[in-house]
Amino acid sequence: MAEIIRDAISQRTGHELEAPRPLVREIEPAEPFPIEALGPLRSAAEAIQAHTHAPAAICAQAVLGAVALVTQAHADVMLPTGQSRPTSLFLMTIAASGERKSAVDTLALRSIYEREAELRISYGQETDAFKVSHELWEARKAQAKTDLRDAKHKQGEASISAAAGFRALGCDPEPPSAPSPPRPEPTFEGYCKLTAIGHPALGLFSAEGGSFIGGFGMSKDQRLKTGAGLSSVWDGDPIKRVRAGDGSVVLAGRRLSLHLMAQPDVAAQMINDDLLRSQGLLSRLLLVSPTSAAGTRFFCEPTQDARTQLARYDEHLADLVRVALPLRAQTRNELAPRKLGLTAEARRIWINFHDYVEEHLGDDREFAPIAGLANKAAEHA
Repeated sequence: MAEIIRDAISQRTGHELEAPRPLVREIEPAEPFPIEALGPLRSAAEAIQAHTHAPAAICAQAVLGAVALVTQAHADVMLPTGQSRPTSLFLMTIAASGERKSAVDTLALRSIYEREAELRISYGQETDAFKVSHELWEARKAQAKTDLRDAKHKQGEASISAAAGFRALGCDPEPPSAPSPPRPEPTFEGYCKLTAIGHPALGLFSAEGGSFIGGFGMSKDQRLKTGAGLSSVWDGDPIKRVRAGDGSVVLAGRRLSLHLMAQPDVAAQMINDDLLRSQGLLSRLLLVSPTSAAGTRFFCEPTQDARTQLARYDEHLADLVRVALPLRAQTRNELAPRKLGLTAEARRIWINFHDYVEEHLGDDREFAPIAGLANKAAEHA
């Protein structure tokens, strides 16, 4: 209909009318991912790409997310500013359906899921042992209470012995911590409850990011609370909660890494959200949106070198995920990561990068339209 009207006007006026211009400009092709900057992780990303034929950016993001997940409990980085920051990462990968996101995610996290399966078995065994210990403790507690009550009518050694027996009970045995696999769609409240009693370093990972973006935690009424909570965890701040039923709870030494893979229309619901942009969550996300590899993914067996590199990556991740957590003394699950300082050369490079970004943040400068992300760029680095 629009073309008919335009042709009629052109015939009447003698001037050809310009076709309507789109309200949104066409997105330029993505720049190649700087895979050479991955250092020793490059071979793992390239091996996963050889197995899946997915875009390099998707493979690189998946490897970065997996490594952040298994290392975040063990070290923080000391910045030249004197602040420390977790080695956790918040990542988002935007790619259409069929870009092999799930295949990449499966390979990148394989060792982590295998370890979680092992822990589920041992958790069941530990839970059975805990139930027995707890029942025995309850029986001794009941007997100690009876002895203490009867001793009130007696004097001397009997009373002293009953009181000593009650004190000797000690605390109720603690239940084992449940294994915590990377989860696709927890609410922030759910994350707080998990990390309060279980593993203190968790992952929010999903090859179908729509389950989180469209979930309860990102609903209209919950979005601000979720964004603020996630931002605080990214900063490494203690989680502070006050609830009528739970009272006041402070959870220090907790870590969270996040990697959401989502289709463009789904991701747009989150990255175009003005509330999340102004709150600051979006500036804490590292995003990639690679050019599609469709039409180039002809069948090709992975080379022996690619198989070897992927096996080495799996083995190394399997070793890392079994390293004992560094816990603060006299706590059950509060992390005490070691502090990683910068070498003199790294410090110089970081300061130069920080100042370069700052210089380009003024009015009408290159980074002004992305000031939120640019202000976090040095911490991301």
